[in-house]
Amino acid sequence: MPIRILHIADLHMGWSPSYLKDLAEEHRGERHLILKDIVNYGIDKKNQIDMMIIAGDLFETHCPPKSLVAEVIRELKRIIDAGIILITVPGNHDEITYHDSVYRERRRDWPGILVNNPMPQHIVDFQLHGVKCHIYSMAYTGGLTKTSSPVPVVPRVSTGGIHIGIFHGSIPSRDWDYKDRSLPLSPKSLKDSGYNYVAMGHIHKKNLFRLGDSQILYPGIIGGKGFSDPGEGTFTAVTIDEEEIQIQEIPANVRPIRTTTIDITDFDSQEGLENLIKAESDERAIQRIQLRGICSFSLHIQDLLERVQPYYYYLQISDDTSVLSESLLTRYTEEPTVRGVFAQKIFQAISECEDDVEKERLKKALLYGIAAFKG
Repeated sequence: MPIRILHIADLHMGWSPSYLKDLAEEHRGERHLILKDIVNYGIDKKNQIDMMIIAGDLFETHCPPKSLVAEVIRELKRIIDAGIILITVPGNHDEITYHDSVYRERRRDWPGILVNNPMPQHIVDFQLHGVKCHIYSMAYTGGLTKTSSPVPVVPRVSTGGIHIGIFHGSIPSRDWDYKDRSLPLSPKSLKDSGYNYVAMGHIHKKNLFRLGDSQILYPGIIGGKGFSDPGEGTFTAVTIDEEEIQIQEIPANVRPIRTTTIDITDFDSQEGLENLIKAESDERAIQRIQLRGICSFSLHIQDLLERVQPYYYYLQISDDTSVLSESLLTRYTEEPTVRGVFAQKIFQAISECEDDVEKERLKKALLYGIAAFKG
């Protein structure tokens, strides 16, 4: 019978989204509920979860507020009380190195198995559904973890059973300039390890790949931190037996963080642009709209933002447009350049055109063409 694992990483609980200003505290509270939702899924018997892996950066810092720690421990105890195996690996944000690390202060009452060895080793094995399950892991510890070169993981201890590696770190390429706290793991040793599955954390974007016979997964950050780190919006359940591994993505109740690019060249007025932004709105979304292209009308960003902001939870608008006035376009026709010849021919075609629809199409062609010359 296969085993079912919840594999999560990089929750960064306690992180404050300062860019949201007045909404920061509210959104931080929402992000704290992600763990509760995951635990609820895990303890629901119909989901048949046998093990939960936290592959680092559960917290944003190594010393989170005590009230938050108490809340997290309460949730994780629900996993233990449901008879589910829990394994927690410290990350680089919630590093175990420091004397006041949450994992040092609460190690006696931390639910489940807390990894604290500074170099990779076979840390535990247990029976699940009659199959022996072997776990290999480590916790980066400053001054003790040897990272002068990528860290080699230990090979599996036997041929039988299921072998799972759990690491919060990076798998460097040949020319990658790594840093200690990113915990570089030797790709060759991972390839030769013989692990069935490697549960990774640290990289916030989902990535599933193979090294040798090992299936390796970065599940990604669930609830994003911002527009450059928008999150996956899902958490991961893994079904493993000795022959096959299946990955299931479960939708998480998180606010979507989105970036949309709008080419303004096709718009004749700010009103038309405003109507489009309203029509595509999402009142739950943390949204960034990037305006690009050639603007043929007066664009007032602050006025636009004030009019469409109520249609989103939070909205940013960035203006990367270029403005081409009629006089500037006319001046282009006087240039002894390819751009000048292009502008002359389009202006001539416009002047000779009697079809209003075609004339508008030619005007747009002029704007797009000049934009192309500008790069």
